[in-house]
Amino acid sequence: MRFSPAPIFTIILILFLPFIHACTPAKVKMLSDPAGTDGEILVEYRKGPCFGTCPVSVTTVYENRMVGFDGQRYTPRTGYFFRALNGREWKAVRRLVERADWWGYPERFDSDIADLPTYTLTVYLDGRSRTITGKEGFPDVLQQLMAELDLIGKEGQWDGGILE
Repeated sequence: MRFSPAPIFTIILILFLPFIHACTPAKVKMLSDPAGTDGEILVEYRKGPCFGTCPVSVTTVYENRMVGFDGQRYTPRTGYFFRALNGREWKAVRRLVERADWWGYPERFDSDIADLPTYTLTVYLDGRSRTITGKEGFPDVLQQLMAELDLIGKEGQWDGGILE
């Protein structure tokens, strides 16, 4: 009589599969896409970490006047949230995006201070995109845009969150 290891392997796999699955990290699912199926991004603002408690987040403004906020650390809310921009917010963001000389600025604004967070702005205009990254020394209009996006991220009635 020949011995076949297949049944034993199957039994071991069945017994230990729940333990293997329990050790894998849970997948995070977004509740909803704020842009819908036709939303195009106007501007995305990323705030990176520092050595302390700097907020880490991504704020994305869509052409359909929706805004998504992905709060990762040290933010007013953690998870992925979205809401509609009110008229004042939309006009302020749109005005600042249009005033900026996106293709005239350098791609990087570096700093000798290692502990500063990195800020990244990406704009999508006229079928083109441009990303500007840095720690400090941004032109005034970009600083105003970042301040407006920070304010938007802190205010308003947000929907969404994350499911684990």
